[in-house]
Amino acid sequence: MATSADIIARVRTELGDLAEDFVVPIFGSRPVLELGVRNVSTVGLTVVKQIPGQPSVVIDPSRYTLLARTGIITLLDPLPDNATVITTGSHYPLFSDGELAQFVADAERQHCHERELKVRGRNENGFITYTRTPMTLANLPDIEIVPLTILATINALYSAATDAATDMDIITAEGTHLRRGQRYEQMMMHVVQLQARYKEICTQYNIGAYRMETSQLRRISKTTGRYVPLFIGREYDEGGPNSLPTRLLPPVDSPHEDTSGVPSPWIYPYGGI
Repeated sequence: MATSADIIARVRTELGDLAEDFVVPIFGSRPVLELGVRNVSTVGLTVVKQIPGQPSVVIDPSRYTLLARTGIITLLDPLPDNATVITTGSHYPLFSDGELAQFVADAERQHCHERELKVRGRNENGFITYTRTPMTLANLPDIEIVPLTILATINALYSAATDAATDMDIITAEGTHLRRGQRYEQMMMHVVQLQARYKEICTQYNIGAYRMETSQLRRISKTTGRYVPLFIGREYDEGGPNSLPTRLLPPVDSPHEDTSGVPSPWIYPYGGI
């Protein structure tokens, strides 16, 4: 089964947001180090302190704090004036690991919404049982990894498009025209193509947000005027203590609900219970 880190790696490949290595030497006794790069990865990050005449020392991660988004390191221990701090690691041009993890979590909730896995078995008493488990990334079938990656990529591109939407075209007096808005247009065109790709895969395998669902029409009792309850369908051989009927609670639309608090008449025209 794929993990969140696996999906994040696939999304970075789709976005072209691959890791780039950096080596930043900083001289002096400054406690705050500006690396000049954004979205710094904590994996493989090394901060080395060099003092002339002394061996190099790797600073323990507990002795500094890192703002990964802005690439700023704050040292907790003072440095001499002749010290040099060399920071090596990797960073990502577009998104940090935390941002992509949020996009993947959103895509997981959207793709697995109201879906479950059903496994048939027999309990210790000999009854045929069916175990129903809500679908998550932990039990997602391998065939659905690609559409989930596409959906997470769409979420990431929507976030980037929000920033690109504020770019305005520039027209100078000399006739130069810089179409900065074209970046937003191309990004949204790619989003539309990815949405069509995601829908095509979902309809082929009947998965995700575009799967076909079997629903039941609700019936109103002529005796009570209330909805007749609905129950989850069960297999013909499903038995045991855990096979009792399970209610379904479909949403009831009430766009014109009375909020006055006045009780509605039931028997008498002037009010009642």
